[in-house]
Amino acid sequence: MKEILSQLIIPSPFLLLGLMLLIFIDLLTGIQKANKNHESTSSRGLRYSFDKATTYFSLNVSVLIIVNICKLADKVRYFEGWLEYSVNGLLICCAYVEFKSILENLIEINTRDGKQNFIAEVVLTRIHNTIILKFKTTRNEISIK
Repeated sequence: MKEILSQLIIPSPFLLLGLMLLIFIDLLTGIQKANKNHESTSSRGLRYSFDKATTYFSLNVSVLIIVNICKLADKVRYFEGWLEYSVNGLLICCAYVEFKSILENLIEINTRDGKQNFIAEVVLTRIHNTIILKFKTTRNEISIK
């Protein structure tokens, strides 16, 4: 049994905790965005965060089970390193989505009457555009500002 347990692939605890922290921060920024827009914080909105967390962790557990079954069946000798990367890579992809959602919430929180304040315009929007690989500003965006 010890031999089997020692061969299992597990995700990085650092990435798991980081994803949980990002989900919690996204929940807090979503609540703050709702308050700024004078919307009530409904159970539906709160449930959305828990549904998202459940979806992320269900997907990660499913991939983890499949990867470990493949490894224990000894069918993937040449791809063992890639299996560990796939489990941690999936966590990184989920964290990317959460980080993007947090930035979008923060940009909306720092926007008043269609005009972004200094922090949203200079820092948050540029970070958001960089992570979505949008490096060029279109004419429509210039005329809106």
